[in-house]
Amino acid sequence: MILLLWTGSTLNAKNFKAESNSSHIVGEDIMPSVIFGLLTVALGLWGLTAWWWSVTEFLRGALPIALIFLGLVALAAGVRTVRKPGSKAAGKAEAEEEL
Repeated sequence: MILLLWTGSTLNAKNFKAESNSSHIVGEDIMPSVIFGLLTVALGLWGLTAWWWSVTEFLRGALPIALIFLGLVALAAGVRTVRKPGSKAAGKAEAEEEL
């Protein structure tokens, strides 16, 4: 959104089709994006080094939450596979219960 405002272009289907079929130099449209990308990477690296301990504290807090979330997703996927009628896992469980 900021990049669109910065370059002064608007995003709609009419302009997108007209720009994609035109024969103007491609580098004119890409250069602001490259400059913006390089600036944001530089600022991000500076922020990472300037506030290193804050970043590590965030990661220490976010990692357990992410692991719990991923574990619940994996558990739900496993339970859904076992409960699905006609699946191999459900068939094995039913066969073992009959014995």
